[in-house]
Amino acid sequence: MVAIGFNRYLAWSHTVAFASRFTLFELSLNPDNPLQYQYDGEQLDITEETVSARVLLDDGRTEVREHTFFVWRDGLIVNLGEQSPLLAGWPLLGNKLLAFRDANIDNLRGLDMWIRMGQAETLEAFIEAMKRIGSPRFHTLAADREGVVFYGDLSTVSHVTQEQLDTCVSGLGATIARLTGNVVITLDGSTSRCNWGHDPDSPADSPYVYGFSSLPTVVRSDYAANSNDSYWLSNAQHPLTGFPVVMGPIGYEGEQQFLRTQLTHQMIAARLAGRDDLDDAPLFTLQNLQGLMYDNRVFGADICLDDVLTICADVAAANPMPSAEQEAAFRGCAQLARWDRRVNLESRGAHIFTEFWKALERQVGFNNILVSNELWAVDFDPAEPLTTPRGFDPLVAANQRLLIDALAAAVQAIETLALDLDAPWGDLQVLPRRDVDVPIHGGKESMGVFGAINASLAEGGYRDIESGNSYIQVVTWDGSDCPIAEGILTHSQSTDPESEHFADQSILYSNKQWIDLPFCPEDIRAAAIAVPLLLQE
Repeated sequence: MVAIGFNRYLAWSHTVAFASRFTLFELSLNPDNPLQYQYDGEQLDITEETVSARVLLDDGRTEVREHTFFVWRDGLIVNLGEQSPLLAGWPLLGNKLLAFRDANIDNLRGLDMWIRMGQAETLEAFIEAMKRIGSPRFHTLAADREGVVFYGDLSTVSHVTQEQLDTCVSGLGATIARLTGNVVITLDGSTSRCNWGHDPDSPADSPYVYGFSSLPTVVRSDYAANSNDSYWLSNAQHPLTGFPVVMGPIGYEGEQQFLRTQLTHQMIAARLAGRDDLDDAPLFTLQNLQGLMYDNRVFGADICLDDVLTICADVAAANPMPSAEQEAAFRGCAQLARWDRRVNLESRGAHIFTEFWKALERQVGFNNILVSNELWAVDFDPAEPLTTPRGFDPLVAANQRLLIDALAAAVQAIETLALDLDAPWGDLQVLPRRDVDVPIHGGKESMGVFGAINASLAEGGYRDIESGNSYIQVVTWDGSDCPIAEGILTHSQSTDPESEHFADQSILYSNKQWIDLPFCPEDIRAAAIAVPLLLQE
């Protein structure tokens, strides 16, 4: 099925939504029978279910293996001992167990939903298709050829109300919620009052997830955007509010947003005002949207690097005989002062800032944001969510130590691998393809890069790209029936190292190029490179 795509009338995309797709339940066991739990004053049985699977062995043989699961009325009993010793054993402290309920366990609705989305001839029909609530975990954004845009988190969300979150989370559940930033919710499993509810328009085959009428949506004529954050600011002029925390525990209403979210909205505002040097007309075109995609600005550097350089200078002036760590930090600052604050192939110093940001995240990071009452010069303000927090306060002594230590850690990690501090980014971040290292621009999402590419530093640089940009499309329309679409598949079209398509589009992406995506039959025939393979019954 086509999950992200376009047709004659509209185009759509998805980003990851962090709404709750499951919850845990804290079960109170029968003190006389550890295979029973309390529910609405009754003792219900925990049952066993054994499943088998045929497993392929290294020598080519197969063997059948079995595993026994323990089942409560709404799902499985879980063992989270690998996450914490406090969550191991049966029973847990206080004669408890943790149980699991999954909103997607019966969800095959997406198969039909995405087909109907692709067939939609109007935005209304597109939205109607999404009312099936078949998306397992995605925000959806769409635009039609008339310039109307849609945003919605029409995905499967556990039907847990805010009242339930306020009254049904306690004890062990409250600890888990606090440690995970409300990402993992644990409810009281002893009462139906705390179990999932339903809406009149909840899916018939999955009635305990939220229905369309309860989920955040907006239709606009200006823009909609989302960068894997919550629904709250998918349009900065029309915030979506009043929804339970389960619909967006990361970046929830009134909470600090990802730097990439802030950058996205600032890029849009600048484009709509014609202030971004792409062109003077304050509108989006296919070409200037492509320019934004490949701009590779590092927003984290925009809002804090000047303060980092000031702190470096202050510490250097105050320490005529610096320590080895301080000397390493000063070497990093010297290169960062020359860096263009982008993650283009020719950018020199991007790896220093990347490792510096990772070091800060290890100290004050939480859910891909930096959280500190001392670090930021201007703290987060929910009334100004797209411009705060900003700046590092150079007058706080603890900040000097934190930032110098993070810089030193970054430089030492780079120099330990015998990498130059002034090496071009394109020599360091590469996608190995057969006998070619394809240079890849873009950078770490959490430091505020729109062209997200996330990779770990190891021998030779960043050679193992873990996540980020994948399929990218830019679509518009003119007076004809055929949409005008260009795109790129960053990891190329084939996973076969012997294929001529193993690195084809990765090289184009490296060069900031695009390919035509033909839609109308005559355009498809003109672009064909092989005889179509027809599959039929």
